[in-house]
Amino acid sequence: ENIMAAPSQLHWNQMIEIYALVTVFLLFKHFFVVLYSADISQHPSEDFDKGIIKPDTPVPDDIKRRSRVLANDLENIPIHLSVFILAFVVQNLVNMTGQGFYGTWALSVLYPVYAGLRTIFTICYLQAIQPFRTVVFILANITVFTTCAILLYSAFIIDVGAFSN
Repeated sequence: ENIMAAPSQLHWNQMIEIYALVTVFLLFKHFFVVLYSADISQHPSEDFDKGIIKPDTPVPDDIKRRSRVLANDLENIPIHLSVFILAFVVQNLVNMTGQGFYGTWALSVLYPVYAGLRTIFTICYLQAIQPFRTVVFILANITVFTTCAILLYSAFIIDVGAFSN
């Protein structure tokens, strides 16, 4: 079997659909975390002036934890997302040259696995579940590093001369 076999149109379409769905899922996850992490002490001064919020309201520990969850997402997901998207673009270029079945398949699996692991990580972080939180964090990062390996491999096998014809 040729390791460089061309992905079928179905595989290619599935990768695009999976990437679109997972990206939208991560966006909704992000909005949920932002809303859930709202810190009552971070309101504008007019909320305090109108008596909506009392200025001496202490920030509960769960709000602090939620803020750390949001900070963790903002520190990790954007760079990870850029790796997945770049791998997606390069893999599609490889696919256009008639190669890349295994990269297409792997990326179609890695991205949703990453999103699932980051969701589990968020739940573990919010619920203070250790050491499972750390294990899930490491597994999510393994999917990113594996995607980096696919990205590099794809970047070096691509034949850009195929596009000049």
